[in-house]
Amino acid sequence: MKRYLQIIVNDWKLRLIIYLIILFTSIFIITSLSSIYSLLADNLGGFFVYFSAITNFVIILLPIFIIEKIRKVSFFKSIGLNYTKRTLYEIIKSFLYILIPFLIIFTFLYFTVKVEFIDSILLLPIFSQLILLLIFASQEEILFRGFILNTFSLRFSEKTSLILSAILFSSIHSINYNFSMLAAFNTFLGGIFFGTLFLKTKSLWMPIFTHYFWNLIQSLFLNSKLSGSETDLMLFKIDIDNKIIEFLINSNYGFEGTFVCSIVLIALILIISKIETLIPENSSYIEKIKINSNSNLISNVHTEKKYKNK
Repeated sequence: MKRYLQIIVNDWKLRLIIYLIILFTSIFIITSLSSIYSLLADNLGGFFVYFSAITNFVIILLPIFIIEKIRKVSFFKSIGLNYTKRTLYEIIKSFLYILIPFLIIFTFLYFTVKVEFIDSILLLPIFSQLILLLIFASQEEILFRGFILNTFSLRFSEKTSLILSAILFSSIHSINYNFSMLAAFNTFLGGIFFGTLFLKTKSLWMPIFTHYFWNLIQSLFLNSKLSGSETDLMLFKIDIDNKIIEFLINSNYGFEGTFVCSIVLIALILIISKIETLIPENSSYIEKIKINSNSNLISNVHTEKKYKNK
């Protein structure tokens, strides 16, 4: 029985179907407990946003955890999360990849328009936003790169899998406020960027933290909405009177709905494609070899049994 289950979860179509079944079952259970949810919202007050974010995180990741456990592989290693001596180095690189382009944009704005430092910064709201941004970045990267991109790669080439996962990544953001064609294109490019990082390094640390720093720094430096949503994270007040500059760097959707964002993402994709290389010791690479080896062994045993029964 266990071997049959392992064969099932190694089929890319069935993996996605099983994920959706468990996901919608979890959502149905949570929805049926709406009265308890409302009671928690009243009692927890401002802390309810954390409870809601963690609940969503668990709902999205639980099906992946179950599927990987059926495969009898390490959940964290299979999705590319395994702390090594290189992890801190990867996080620092993630920060620099995002900091440099936004620093260039901010410097241009500083000498072009009126930029004021906000001196009345409330530390608690900023700290809470930092935690929430990390949760959101982690769940999106684990789902779209750690699971969906890996699942597509069971059937398609890396390039095709990358494009398909980026299309899904862009599509899921279409429900956001003020979503536009340019925002859809840029979100697709974002999916290509994070996916390329994952395929190049076979580690999820860089996609998670580049995603995290991408959201954080554009909000802090450009006072931008994040994918159409308002945020309390800001260090500067930017007064943009010039319509051309506003068109280039600030839209109703935020920075991700602008042409400058397209240029930044294309440049980052080209840079990481040249710079980043596979480190064979990274967890996802080793685990993928192990999974493929086990899958072939299980399939061969299953085929032999069918042949003997004949």
